[in-house]
Amino acid sequence: MNRITHNPPLICLALLSLFSACGPQENPKVQNDGVTETKTALKAETPPLPERVERRLLLLGLDGADFTVMDPLLDSGKLPNFTRLIQAGVRAPLKTFEPTASPLIWTSIATGVPHERHGIADFVVEGAQGEPALLPTSNMRKVAALWNILSKAERTVGVVGYWASYPAEKVNGFLISDQANTLRNDSYASALSVRSSATVEAMPAAVYPRGLAEFLKPALALSADVAPSELGRFLLLPEKKLAAVAKSPKIDVEDIYSIFKFAWLIDRSFVDATQLAISEKAPEFLLVYLNGLDAAEHHFWKFKDPASVPKAKVSDQQRAILGGVIDEYYIYMDEVLGKLLETYPLETSTIIVISDHGHHANPHYDPKSQDHYNRVCSGGHEDAPSGIFITAGKDISTRPARAPSVYDITPTVLALFGLPVGKDMVGRALSEILDPAFLSAHPLTTIDTHSSGWTHSDAPVASPMSDALRKKLEGLGYIK
Repeated sequence: MNRITHNPPLICLALLSLFSACGPQENPKVQNDGVTETKTALKAETPPLPERVERRLLLLGLDGADFTVMDPLLDSGKLPNFTRLIQAGVRAPLKTFEPTASPLIWTSIATGVPHERHGIADFVVEGAQGEPALLPTSNMRKVAALWNILSKAERTVGVVGYWASYPAEKVNGFLISDQANTLRNDSYASALSVRSSATVEAMPAAVYPRGLAEFLKPALALSADVAPSELGRFLLLPEKKLAAVAKSPKIDVEDIYSIFKFAWLIDRSFVDATQLAISEKAPEFLLVYLNGLDAAEHHFWKFKDPASVPKAKVSDQQRAILGGVIDEYYIYMDEVLGKLLETYPLETSTIIVISDHGHHANPHYDPKSQDHYNRVCSGGHEDAPSGIFITAGKDISTRPARAPSVYDITPTVLALFGLPVGKDMVGRALSEILDPAFLSAHPLTTIDTHSSGWTHSDAPVASPMSDALRKKLEGLGYIK
């Protein structure tokens, strides 16, 4: 499972520097070099920090995870790490909202407010006249995110792969933005038709602190050429076909094998980067976001459950070869969770696993459709099926949660760190799942806002990876 076979001898120096970057850090302001710098929003009247709660908390975000797919795997013992969490803590469906666009929901998860408030409103932002549309970027967010709030409260944080986190903001720890991976690898950038500016000088804007970029290079700089045996775990294709998919240098948005390969590569790079970044000193709060599960469900649902996709023409042979792709990806995610639990053990840490929405068959799927999404994606979530919420560990009870929603994640994390919840957040701290002794010692408190003095920009920042990520979103059918 662990692909890290290296341990750069200087990584400890970078991480010592990383975790010495303390103090209040807020208000993203994009500089000319494209790196998000910050200025303090603390004022003389700012109240003192509450009594410090010692905590290690892992928040794992799995795009598209759904209990209807997980439950048979849990029952058959194929997800031992998820099973362990559920048996020790709480599980519940996580309410979400429409439209089920990932940038909107994940930013709401990280801020506790609706997209009308946080400002990340779509997969892309239209450019000025004659300019191409770009992906939403961190400078556009109108409110503080969880990592900003915790940094300001002098907690160490690590953020990996999160939506709309480029340019990387200055935090009290590290941030590997959603546009970080593959920037250092010329062949991968070329394969995805990325502009030639995707070179070493572009990497610092995607990672904070800047010095960490070099140490993450072995994880983030991937080649599109992978071993067929690695893909063969998921795709039980004939040997010749599997080898062709493994060596194909360019993503093909009409080819579900190609889309899957690159989605998996991106997840793999972020998993490896996470393990590198926390190998010497893990932050008090670690947030990891992975997207490959959603891609697998979109493109392979018809093979898993042909009866639910009326217009799918799936042969018995196709189902035998491809019917297990989605299940195998859940098993892979369970292994990722297990690896993270080695650093954030359940006995001494708090673990939260969430998804932004669930998944089911796409009722509009038609291989002859003129619409790319409905032609390629046999799985969908347009009606906002509930996602997953699983939590266990330190200060978590086994009492059921009362209808948790995506808006409740940030308030709950803040409460677990003994910090006040913003009155401007629409969610709530899930007090019913917290240990009564913890609540007695650390009663829930509120503050008017954690975004006082926050500044933002309406214009996205261009990234050397913008073209590649747009192509991936085209492959998912999210953008035209």
